[in-house]
Amino acid sequence: MGGAETVLLEVLKVARLNPEAKLTLVIPFEKDEVLVRKLSSSNIDIDLVRLPYKIIRESLLLSVRNIVYSLWAVAYLSFFCKRNRVDVIYSNSSVNFIGAVVARLLSLRHIWHIHEQPDDKKKWIAEPLVGIYRRLFCRKRNTVVCISRITLNLWETFLGVRLDNAQVIYSPIKEFPFGEGREKSASFVFGYAGSLDANKNIRTLLDAFRIVRERSDVELRIAGTGPDSALLRQYVRSEGIEGVDFVGFQSDLTSFYRSIDALVLPSFNESWGLVALEALSWGKALVLTRVTGLREVLEERKHCLYIDPHSVQGLCDAMSELLSDAYLRETMKEQGRELLRELNLNENFRRKIQSLLFQ
Repeated sequence: MGGAETVLLEVLKVARLNPEAKLTLVIPFEKDEVLVRKLSSSNIDIDLVRLPYKIIRESLLLSVRNIVYSLWAVAYLSFFCKRNRVDVIYSNSSVNFIGAVVARLLSLRHIWHIHEQPDDKKKWIAEPLVGIYRRLFCRKRNTVVCISRITLNLWETFLGVRLDNAQVIYSPIKEFPFGEGREKSASFVFGYAGSLDANKNIRTLLDAFRIVRERSDVELRIAGTGPDSALLRQYVRSEGIEGVDFVGFQSDLTSFYRSIDALVLPSFNESWGLVALEALSWGKALVLTRVTGLREVLEERKHCLYIDPHSVQGLCDAMSELLSDAYLRETMKEQGRELLRELNLNENFRRKIQSLLFQ
């Protein structure tokens, strides 16, 4: 499950704290069953509705196709909200547009939780739709929730408007008990956890790891799955890169964190990075892309090392420095845990989301 879906589960848990709240989750027909299984295991009392709708794309052609495809879902959801006297619609992700449209049509209160970061390389929505998004974002009864100030600033720049109705709420992390320990291994183990897709820049990680491994006893453990999974495995075989272990999807990352010494996230664009904060709670050293919302809370060389995601050599140098500098790793461990205690992410998230949902 991605970060946005993890946050969605936490929002549902907060909403469930109100015994009078009746919850309905609307998901597309094509939605991955992982979220459904998580809902079942979390014992959240919620009605599940599947509708035929798709998300907005950067391509105008694909966006128009998806909007037309989603019209029936908009009509049905409008009828559903009227019949059930819905008070508030919560939408998770900027590209998930039908909730915002229905809220606008019915003049309902809408909370739009934004995870994506538009930049020069990734806009997320088609340029001709910017005006429509601007009106939806700025609607009086719409509250925009951004996962970082960087995300908020990028959307204000992209839309060309100040979002006075926006709030910044840092996402919660899985509540690990500040895990200790490390599985015994003669090698230093780097880890990556997340989706295996082009934006995550795993090819650069593999190229940097190959250089580091030529002069050091290191391993790389990759947890996750995604559209590039087969291609990345084939790349490792064809290039003869040894020491790489693809461990697949992990519903519980406890054993993964215990098996690594440092986490590497080299994404081209990482709007936040929940897995990085979870790794900090386990006392793991971090190498992070500098294109991340975490820059506003994690300090260079105090909590992590930042890298240019386009530079194999830069990533190689950062990994080598962590490998050789035990004092730096220990500093990150202690300072990272202290930061998490100060941020108190989970309690602040629950309090702010509860206030928004039931204001």
